[in-house]
Amino acid sequence: MTINSIAPIRAQSHGYKLRQSADPNAIHLEVFIDLLCSDCAKTFQTIKQLYKSQFHFTLTLHIFSLSYFTYSFILNAALRSLIHAKVNHQDNLAIANYVMTICSLFFTYQSEFSNQATFQMSTGEVQTKLFELLDRNGLCRTTENSEFYELLKSSQIQQQSRSSWKFAVSRQVCSTPAFFVNGVQIFIDENGSDGHDWSAEKWIQYFESLKK
Repeated sequence: MTINSIAPIRAQSHGYKLRQSADPNAIHLEVFIDLLCSDCAKTFQTIKQLYKSQFHFTLTLHIFSLSYFTYSFILNAALRSLIHAKVNHQDNLAIANYVMTICSLFFTYQSEFSNQATFQMSTGEVQTKLFELLDRNGLCRTTENSEFYELLKSSQIQQQSRSSWKFAVSRQVCSTPAFFVNGVQIFIDENGSDGHDWSAEKWIQYFESLKK
């Protein structure tokens, strides 16, 4: 008998808890981003401010690889590989800081991995470009490339990356950035904005209004 299996949608999401409030009734903001989405690059600047704010809430970041960005899945898998190799057994704060560091780097050099920039490049060439970027920024030395590559293509990392996509789809996410507050996707602007152009201050004002 042959049993086939696919990457499951886990009971727990594959999101990264950037902040965890001790208050069980605290507001929970979930943000779904694609590492090659230009709107997400703008949104990430706000996420960084919220990450450092004094407001007490829980913040979860989900990586959702959109199919129309050719190498988005590779960057997603690279992020997971680096976390697994470098900080997997450290505390939540160390992991959160590392996620923010890698995402900041990928968004800074986002244009180098766009469809237009990589149109005539092979997957191997794009991976080499990624290794060089990580090496230049001290995140993965050249001597570690073979180890990192093996982790990048491992079934564990590949399945985690696929599961994160399936989890987002199960939440009916079809574009990025997408925002959920306390489990509900929000469309809160009368002009149809979903919050991607909001400042950190406006988000906090919105959170405060929910607590009244």
